[in-house]
Amino acid sequence: MTTPDHWLSLEGYAYRYRWHPPATGSERRPPVVFLSGAFQSMESWGRFVDVFQEEHGVLLVDLPGSGDADALPPEFGLDFLADALQRLFAELDLPPAYVVCASYGSPIGYRFAQRYPTRVWQLVLAGVMHALDSDLRTMMEEGVVLAAARKRDAFADFTVERLLCSDPDRTIARRRPVVRALHRSLLRMSDEELDRFVWNTRRILVSPPLDLTRPPRCPTLIFTGEHDCFTPPEICRYIASCLPDAHFTTIAEADHVFHLQRFDATVALLLDFAEGRLTLRTEAA
Repeated sequence: MTTPDHWLSLEGYAYRYRWHPPATGSERRPPVVFLSGAFQSMESWGRFVDVFQEEHGVLLVDLPGSGDADALPPEFGLDFLADALQRLFAELDLPPAYVVCASYGSPIGYRFAQRYPTRVWQLVLAGVMHALDSDLRTMMEEGVVLAAARKRDAFADFTVERLLCSDPDRTIARRRPVVRALHRSLLRMSDEELDRFVWNTRRILVSPPLDLTRPPRCPTLIFTGEHDCFTPPEICRYIASCLPDAHFTTIAEADHVFHLQRFDATVALLLDFAEGRLTLRTEAA
């Protein structure tokens, strides 16, 4: 049976969600909430729903600016997006949840855990950064220019080159099919999707760094691919070192899109963390 979509709005900006109740009929574990990266939507998490729905129940959401939700101007910052997620938790009367965030979704999830700590049971920040250095800022600004100018070929080439590891001496699982699939999806972005990317990237460009002086107190897992050149492991490791209850690790033979390259390893890591099987605050690829 198809799970229906529902809509909410905050300050006039509509966003959608989809609640997959536990397949067992009763929620035996905390619900899992997925927050998407820049080129993701609710549909990106379908395979993860199949894994977690048995006992947890899964909430998918296109927050304002993502997927089929209303585009969100960049002057609406991370606090607004955290408040939109809080509105959804209140609407569904959700208990504290297992919040899994990827890339662009990670600063949103981090801010949500800061503002609404009683809503988060465990937090996952995958491919996260805490501040933009000059090189990264310049790269993101170049991507915005290409997207805004509708130079799709150049934008697709540029994004694949900057987002994925191109070092031929590094072993990357499923390298060729993932490169082809990402490049093809970027070429097919509609004008509306390109505009969303521009606004979402500008939002990150004007947002302050993550406040690591007031970190969330919940158990947190931070990870990325071992060859991630966009949010490098050393950056993720540093953020984990600033949190009071954090684990850091990497996914072997993967880069920033580890979920496409090593899906089974990504799922195993998320399940191990949910079940309390990660006990060491050390890297384990």
